[in-house]
Amino acid sequence: MAPRHLTIDPESDAFNKVVRLEGQVEAVSKALLFRSLYQVEDSDVPQVVIEGVRRYFILLRHLFEKFLRRGLDLANGAQTLDQFVEMINIKYFACMPAARREAAHHWPGIIWFQRLQMLLENQNLSLDQAIIDGWHWFLTPGQYPSRNRGPCVLAWKAMDDVQQHAFLERFRIDESALRKTASGTPVPDLSDPSIQELEARGLRRLFLLHLGIGLDVEHPKVEKPTGWDWSDCLICTVPLVVDEIDTRSEHRPVQTVCGHVFGYACLQKWFDQKKESCPTCRQDFQWTETYQASPEEVLRSADRCLRWSGPPCTFQAGVAPHSALDKFLLVFEPAHEIRRAMLRTGFAAEVMRKERLQLQELEGFVARDRLDAVLKGDVHGYQSAVQLQWQVFARLEWFRFVSSWHPYAPPVEYLQL
Repeated sequence: MAPRHLTIDPESDAFNKVVRLEGQVEAVSKALLFRSLYQVEDSDVPQVVIEGVRRYFILLRHLFEKFLRRGLDLANGAQTLDQFVEMINIKYFACMPAARREAAHHWPGIIWFQRLQMLLENQNLSLDQAIIDGWHWFLTPGQYPSRNRGPCVLAWKAMDDVQQHAFLERFRIDESALRKTASGTPVPDLSDPSIQELEARGLRRLFLLHLGIGLDVEHPKVEKPTGWDWSDCLICTVPLVVDEIDTRSEHRPVQTVCGHVFGYACLQKWFDQKKESCPTCRQDFQWTETYQASPEEVLRSADRCLRWSGPPCTFQAGVAPHSALDKFLLVFEPAHEIRRAMLRTGFAAEVMRKERLQLQELEGFVARDRLDAVLKGDVHGYQSAVQLQWQVFARLEWFRFVSSWHPYAPPVEYLQL
């Protein structure tokens, strides 16, 4: 089934909704998520509400991928109820095994996503206000998706108006706000351990979410030994050194939750083979806490990961008013102006694909340099890394923005090959 943007006349005003939703809303959602990688979480906000935001953005992606890119225009694809039911039967139910069609969640989900699409397509709202309205719809009781959403709804209702208003500011984004974030100012106190932990968390999440790479410190919890009935690493049998406990030594003694002691480097290699159990007793660690690596350990892990990549490509972001960031900020222009201007633009598909692949790899190196600057207390290096990071993000997301709705651009799937 053809995506929605290939079934509507791009010269018509109806196509503005495609630009708005598949292009602008998705681009702004990506920018909000990218900003959140390094965002300080308010300690007054319940964790279930923060997790609810992540769930909400997953549902936005489902709207794009499971409906619109499969040609299911829930809000505009049918004029009557009978036509709507016929469209769903042909384009939704016919694509799944018969045994799954009777599940009770299908129709409530379809109706819920239809309402979400209508909210996000409303061109009378700013992009961030539309996303906020979608968040309120997500929190509406008695609606799909009800599973695992109840605690989030209750926690949100327990927050007072001031707390809710402050929380909704995380959805606020426009050209001015994005420029400020991308400037790397104000610079936080790089010597503050909480800032270093935040930056390390941001690097870990960027590697995982943007590059699809889990660092080798992403493994079950280990800690320093609590007893003294050990001498050798139970994997390599090399003697462990007591004085290396709780140090940066790669083979320092560490203890698993089941009480066995290993050299950390050996245990890392074990976990890196996707083995989530104790090498000695085979206790399953699948549901244990994740190891809280220090910022220095995260940096060294990133270096090990990047060792076989690169060298990083040379990237010319350009200068204002024609930099990669300036180009990306065009997503805040009215949908009809974007449509008219971009329909006159040609695309070199192979050039776009190659540059995207190079920039995806560069993202990892820049994130690494950002954390390195933090740990060195290098203010200038930190600002330079933040600015470059946003320029690279802007260039990558501009490719995705264009490919998601432009009828003559290469599809997103081609750029990701």
